Amino acid sequence: MTKTGIFITSTVLITLSLPLAQAAIRVPGSITVADLAKETLARKTLKQIQVSAAAVAAEAGQLRMLANSESSPDSHLAKLTALKGEINRMGQEINGLDAERELLAPWEQRAVDDVFPLLQADAANTESAIAYFNANRGRLWTEAYRDYAGHVWQDSEQIARILKDYRRYDKLRDQEVRVEQRIWADSQRNAE
Repeated sequence: MTKTGIFITSTVLITLSLPLAQAAIRVPGSITVADLAKETLARKTLKQIQVSAAAVAAEAGQLRMLANSESSPDSHLAKLTALKGEINRMGQEINGLDAERELLAPWEQRAVDDVFPLLQADAANTESAIAYFNANRGRLWTEAYRDYAGHVWQDSEQIARILKDYRRYDKLRDQEVRVEQRIWADSQRNAE
């Protein structure tokens, strides 16, 4: 093979390999389509948990109010049943995220870690309230019963606040990444 043949062959190989090399080079802060799909699902799940936590807090607040009044046990039972169902659903969603932990962004992992113990406390306090209800249907005005509802309210409020803050952080992080990408693209155009 002549020098010209080697040069042409090398040029063709380099030219053909450029798209592959460019695909492998990631712009700082860029993500793949698969990464985006996983992040989007986790983001949606965390948003849903935030909304559910706010709903649980509202239900627990209403349960506290019922404990201060002479309401029927049936109204308490409806609130307790709603709390239990919503908390169980949030627990399943958090466990699902935790099961795919390695696919989560670092901030999502921290959010799961921060929310998990609060959710466990919510579940324990809800179970305690249900046990108290079952044993004391005629004494639902006591401080112990109100405390169970109060703890569920506090923990759920905190879950909603934590997730709101993490989601705000994520939004700001995305804005930062977009600015970095624009700066990088501008610097690449200026270098040409």
